Amino acid sequence: LMALMTQCIVWLPYFFALVEVTAGVTTSYSGYLVDSYCYAQLRNGFRALDSTDVIAAPETHTTHCLRDPKQCVSGGYYLAYNRGDSASPSYQPAFMFDDTGNANAIALLRTVPVGDPNDNAPGYWTVTATGESN
Repeated sequence: LMALMTQCIVWLPYFFALVEVTAGVTTSYSGYLVDSYCYAQLRNGFRALDSTDVIAAPETHTTHCLRDPKQCVSGGYYLAYNRGDSASPSYQPAFMFDDTGNANAIALLRTVPVGDPNDNAPGYWTVTATGESN
């Protein structure tokens, strides 16, 4: 199956920066969309719900896992930033979404219908977020 390649601009009135930015200044950032629950699972020595490695290869995280499990949706989303290198990638949270950003991420993910052939294929979800850091 051909994986979905999606890019969208998500407007966030405010997002929570985990990389160095100037507070109160409008910033844009592009990266992989990852849910906080699966990231925490990996950080704690467990597997993501879809068995992907969202730290080394966030592009493989499935649409189904990002969109459907309650714990993945309720934990919120972030944009991943590679703090490693191409040989040893280490994608870490760069910007945590606020409530508006999380709602926009869910709306974007729901553009792929449940049961779609790409549901359990790598999602390749990349987004560009624009907003003010606080």
